[in-house]
Amino acid sequence: MWKNSIQTFSLSGRLFRQQKKEFLQSKRFLNLLEYQGKDILDKSGVAVQKFVVVDDASSISSKVNSFQVEEYVVKAQVHAGGRGKGHFNTGFKGGVHVLKDQKKVPDIVAAMLGNKLITKQTPASGVPVNSVMIAESVDIYEEKYLCFLLDRSSSGPICIASPAGGVDIEQVAESNPEKIKTVAIDVMEGLTPSAARRHCPIFGI
Repeated sequence: MWKNSIQTFSLSGRLFRQQKKEFLQSKRFLNLLEYQGKDILDKSGVAVQKFVVVDDASSISSKVNSFQVEEYVVKAQVHAGGRGKGHFNTGFKGGVHVLKDQKKVPDIVAAMLGNKLITKQTPASGVPVNSVMIAESVDIYEEKYLCFLLDRSSSGPICIASPAGGVDIEQVAESNPEKIKTVAIDVMEGLTPSAARRHCPIFGI
């Protein structure tokens, strides 16, 4: 985004006006971590599994001890995909761990919190993990993919849907592009019922 400013100055008794362009750095305020997205869904009436978030090493034990489930999913919270296949700068492997033994959870959380996770979507040096989500593991019957994002090419929001959830969407786009449906959203109208229904066939509904 450009901002125009006008400078007026005098040269040999004559006034001149000079236009100067200043570049304004845009900011994004919708970069949500996974647990933040789950919290919004939960407050909106969408069913999500139980979870707690640890962002302070001193609270690991108390958070884990108060969270009783049959199986745990421990996930590093960063703005990057490929966490499960990633590794930390300490050599610790995996930003996602599934385990049944509650006694092992604190050590996994401690190995993630405060260290840098390196995945195929992060810089080579990795990104710091400032919070870790501990969630209840649930049985997965079927996974689908649905996201809303700002598309630079159309300068507006789009909705992307695919019946092939649970895997890298980039991989689906390369190997099975027919399994991805993209619908542009009019910024003045928002997501209308008719636009939403255009995704139904790809989900088999």
